[in-house]
Amino acid sequence: MDLWNSWCTVIFCMLAIYTNQVSAETKGALIFGRAGELVRLDLLSKRLEKVTARGFSQCTTPHIAKLDDRYLLLGEECGRGRILKLDLNDGTASFVTNGYEPTYLSTAKKLFYFRLSQDTGGLPLFVSDLDKVSATEKVVNKESFSGGVHIIPISASEILFFSRISRGRVWRYDVTTMDLNEVRLGCTPAAWRSATKQLLCFDAGRKRFILTDLRREHAEVVSDLDRANPLLYIDQLDALVFDTSEYNFFPPERRDLVIYDFKTHKLEVLLKGVGLNWGAVVYLEQ
Repeated sequence: MDLWNSWCTVIFCMLAIYTNQVSAETKGALIFGRAGELVRLDLLSKRLEKVTARGFSQCTTPHIAKLDDRYLLLGEECGRGRILKLDLNDGTASFVTNGYEPTYLSTAKKLFYFRLSQDTGGLPLFVSDLDKVSATEKVVNKESFSGGVHIIPISASEILFFSRISRGRVWRYDVTTMDLNEVRLGCTPAAWRSATKQLLCFDAGRKRFILTDLRREHAEVVSDLDRANPLLYIDQLDALVFDTSEYNFFPPERRDLVIYDFKTHKLEVLLKGVGLNWGAVVYLEQ
């Protein structure tokens, strides 16, 4: 009887461990724009379903930011640009402000976005409170960007940002202190791995991805990401969503949508023949 109980305990533990592993890898869903509509992809079943967004005009692939598992921010990336708040429960989208490419720091409750400058034709970066945009709006950088800009949150109060076209200077901004400093990396930032507090960065000279600290004192090569175009780091899963194109912020060709587990080094194809833009996909736990 004792032997039987021992075996049952072992089997139960093995099943529990296996179940946890599968759940950790596949739970939750992705929301992104595809073929003129918003869709939700369940990571476990791989089922696709349409997401209702009344009041939102998807003139191009939308930029999406997550507020929580109920509310998203949608960026209409055409004309003057509009940022809308989408309620996933009832499918209604309400106007927040004019601008492009919203990014939200949930802990600091700060909204980042770009707006076309009438003077320079460039895109200065702004920051504000979500519920009081006009009253709290501030310009982060003095220079205007000539093209799309990549924003990467690296802590509860800090971001990195840089131009995706020029791939030149990288800036670090703290919403608490309002400090703005240039960061010299020698590589192109792609995502922040919060689990290890490392920056996933592309070394163009050696054509490889590395994980590094912001001082570039310790770096390790990530060989599993050959030909990856990073799209989204998922904190809860310690995983990276990417498409399998040559590493380029404006790749001419896109193929499969893939998820990569940093801990197990496992790669899983989520959808074939689907490519997305950076900032065009978010993860929901439920």
